[in-house]
Amino acid sequence: MTTPIKTEAGGLWTDFHSHCLPGMDDGAGNLETAAAMLRLLGEQRVDRVVLTSHYYPHREPLPRFLERREEAFRQLEQAPGRDSLPQTCLGAEVRLVRGIGEQDLRPLCIQGTRLLLLELPMAGYRPWMLEELQNLTYSLDIVPLLAHIERYLAWYTKADYEALLSFDELVFQCNMPSLMERKSFRFLYGLMEAGYPLVPGSDAHNLDSRPPRFGEASAALERSRKGRALLAHLRESTRALQG
Repeated sequence: MTTPIKTEAGGLWTDFHSHCLPGMDDGAGNLETAAAMLRLLGEQRVDRVVLTSHYYPHREPLPRFLERREEAFRQLEQAPGRDSLPQTCLGAEVRLVRGIGEQDLRPLCIQGTRLLLLELPMAGYRPWMLEELQNLTYSLDIVPLLAHIERYLAWYTKADYEALLSFDELVFQCNMPSLMERKSFRFLYGLMEAGYPLVPGSDAHNLDSRPPRFGEASAALERSRKGRALLAHLRESTRALQG
């Protein structure tokens, strides 16, 4: 069942970043794995999952990607026991490249929103990245949602992050497992203290090397005051995006 993102209730989570569509990318390789991933997310108190398969603008025409995504989603909807799995909605994880704003990427926004999940290059920051994000916002009325913002700590300096954070239209997504890593937690806690919107994602790809870990991360953070504060901020940011 497909549904736009809605406000969370009852302590349940929305997963803004997952690779559960079967056969789309390096995520779930088949329907059985895809359904098992969704089932595991449901057991971890996730009731809505955004299906964000990788899209590389320079590798595949957008119409072809949309066709593949629709077929994969059709298969997922026919999975045995589908009614007992979390609700889902379509999106994509789009690699940010030069000239990305030259095509209309609105069909890849999270269903029912203007949010577009974007993956920055795994390399040092360059000024063109911010320019492209601004182009998407001002030309297409897209709200950039930057995927796993903590992952770029390996490449970005403080000044690099400050350049990105200077653009007020951005929303940030963090991977739940990163909340259990000291360096990432400190960085994300700092974003929270500064008032930046931050939403959670599993970035789950499979059941072994990159499984859903919402439950494990939530339990770990509940043990500390700062952890509970960050969890509350993730929920509040999710609610705020719904207006």
